[in-house]
Amino acid sequence: MSKDLLRKSFYSYMSILFKTPENNYADFYDQARFKLTWRVSLTILHTMLVFSLVTVFLAPAYLLIILTSLITIGSIVGVLLKTRKYESAAKMFLILGIIISSSGLLLITDMVHIVDVVWYMSIIIFGYFVLGKKWGVFGLICFAGSLSYYMFFLLEYNLAHLKEVSLFTKSFQAINAFFSAMILGYIVHHFIETNHFAEIQLQGINKDLQEKKSIIESQNDLNVVMLKEIHHRVKNNLQ
Repeated sequence: MSKDLLRKSFYSYMSILFKTPENNYADFYDQARFKLTWRVSLTILHTMLVFSLVTVFLAPAYLLIILTSLITIGSIVGVLLKTRKYESAAKMFLILGIIISSSGLLLITDMVHIVDVVWYMSIIIFGYFVLGKKWGVFGLICFAGSLSYYMFFLLEYNLAHLKEVSLFTKSFQAINAFFSAMILGYIVHHFIETNHFAEIQLQGINKDLQEKKSIIESQNDLNVVMLKEIHHRVKNNLQ
C-alpha cells in the first residue's frame, strides 16, 4: 500500500512540476515552443541537481561545469516564470549551452568527450526548433568550429593523457549519457509531434476550403441558371 501511495505521489508531483505555466501565446507553434523550453529546462535542472551531488565523488573534473550549468538552468527557469515568454530564455539556453559544451570539449583534456557531443547536438536541434533557422545555424557553426578545433589540435593530446577510468567515473558518464540521449530524443519527439499536429490542422483547413469551394461552385451554377431564366423571361416579355 505504501509503495502505491509513494508511486502516486511521485506521479502527482511530476505532473504538477512539469505542468506548463499559463502564457499569452495564441499561436499553436509558440505554445509548443514555450512548452518545450519549459520542460527541457526543468528536466536539465533536476538532472544537474543530481549531478552536483555526486560529481564531487565520481568526476571532480566536471564539478565546475556542472555547477555552472545548474546556475544557468536555474536562471532560465526563473526567466520563464517571470516573463512567461520563451524567446529570451531559449536564447540564454542556446548561448550558455554552447559556451558550457565548448568549454568541456576544449578545456577538459583527460576524459572522453562523447557525451559532450550529444549535449551539443541537443542544443543545436533545440535552437532550430524553438528559435528558428538563424539561431540553429549559429549553434551549428559554433559546434562545427569547436569540434574541428578539438579534432585537429587536441585529439592526440587528449588520447595521450586519458586517465584510467574508474567504476565511479564510468557510472557518472553512463548516467550523463542516458540523460543527454533522453533530452535529445524528447526534443526530436516534440518536433515530430508538433509537425504531425500541424499537418492534421492543415488537412482540416484544406477540407474546409474544399467544402466551401463546392458550395460556392454550386451557388454559382444556380446563379447562372437563374440568370438565364431571367434573361429568357425578359426576352419573352419584350416580344
